Amino acid sequence: MAALPANESRTPVTPKEVHGELKRLLRDRRHIDLRNPIGNIALETRNPFQQANRRPKRWIGAAGRLLMLASLIADHFDVG
Repeated sequence: MAALPANESRTPVTPKEVHGELKRLLRDRRHIDLRNPIGNIALETRNPFQQANRRPKRWIGAAGRLLMLASLIADHFDVG
C-alpha cells in the first residue's frame, strides 16, 4: 500500500475543526473582504512599495465639502 500524502491523514476530523480552519483561512485572505473594493473606489491608488495610508480621492473630498456646505445652509435657514 502506498503512503499517504503529507497533507492527508486517516484520523477523522470534526466539523468544529473544519469550521475553525475555514475561519482562519478566510481571516488570512483580506483581499476577499469588501473593504478593499470600496477602498479602491474612494481612495487613491495603492502603492505596493509603501505602507502609508491612502488619501481620499478628490471627488470624495469635494462631495464631503458640498454636503457640509448644504447642511450649514439648511441649518442657517432652518430647513427641515
